[in-house]
Amino acid sequence: MGLMECAALCKRQSLCQSINWNNDDCELNSSREGIFISDQMYIFADVQSFPANIAKGCQYVTCPSNTLCVAKETGENCEVIGCTGIPNVENINADAFNQHILWEFNEIVNYPCAPLYRPNANVTCNIDGNWPEFECVPISSCDEVAYCDRTAVSNEYWVYVIPLDQTMKVFCEIELRMDTVSYITLINNNTATTPIYTRGYGCEKVDTGSYYSTVGTSSISKVELRTNTMTVALVSGYIQSSLSSQLFGHAADCYASIPPDACGVIGKFEIDFRGTGFKVRNDTTWEAKSSGFVHNITRSFNDSVVVGYCGGETNRVCGGCKPKNNKLYIDYNHWDNIPVSAAKKPVCQYA
Repeated sequence: MGLMECAALCKRQSLCQSINWNNDDCELNSSREGIFISDQMYIFADVQSFPANIAKGCQYVTCPSNTLCVAKETGENCEVIGCTGIPNVENINADAFNQHILWEFNEIVNYPCAPLYRPNANVTCNIDGNWPEFECVPISSCDEVAYCDRTAVSNEYWVYVIPLDQTMKVFCEIELRMDTVSYITLINNNTATTPIYTRGYGCEKVDTGSYYSTVGTSSISKVELRTNTMTVALVSGYIQSSLSSQLFGHAADCYASIPPDACGVIGKFEIDFRGTGFKVRNDTTWEAKSSGFVHNITRSFNDSVVVGYCGGETNRVCGGCKPKNNKLYIDYNHWDNIPVSAAKKPVCQYA
């Protein structure tokens, strides 16, 4: 293609403002500053420096930006050659569409939605020159985090939790792309205990060592989030224990008695969701387990902290309490103000 042919091609396309040309290549630029190439064999030229009539009949035709004027015997036609512009879609990533002035047919746009959102369909340039209909919907699970971004690793992410209608900080454990686990990272102390003591003379605590198989103290740093029921798993893989592992939200002892006397109850659990954005749902209750009873459950004003004391019905008989039906329901805590920097905003390359 000669220099004049290259310039004529530029004149026939409204987006074109300049060219880079050599004997084998004709590059059309959307800027008059051009895209300079450090090759002495190339010539840069502003299309305005060429006479208008090199476009022949197209010099009198103004075509849409995604078309090319083509002169035919019947006249001049504006033929669609690609897609331009930014679709009118909420939560779109405009920078992604600005990567090209003109997109080729069937070319896919990567990361078409803003962080925290994913496209519900792949965004490709249609052969009619229009963008397809699509929506940018919230990324709502760790599975979606892993699928959307193949480089994602286990970390804290902002994830839209559908039952709460809130974007929450969730730890996504990403080992396999489609086998992720969602956790709440517990910032403060969370423990569950069945102390090793029975009662001796008076209120003396007698250390039984590991005589009772259920005794132990556990510190829990993460609990699995189950958004389908808005509960947390009571068994955690993120736990440090002495002797037997304890369940989250459980407490027991082999020391107390019914009715509780001056010696008190020493089985204790501590739930502290402060700093996570979650709280214990206010209708969550506790019930006796084994040969035990609920002595006292204390809640903070916003249910982010719950402390319970539970014990066995009589000395040397281990028992305690658990969340009713072993379901610990959680909710959104609007009192928590989690900084945006506390988690990563997930991105989505394509649907």
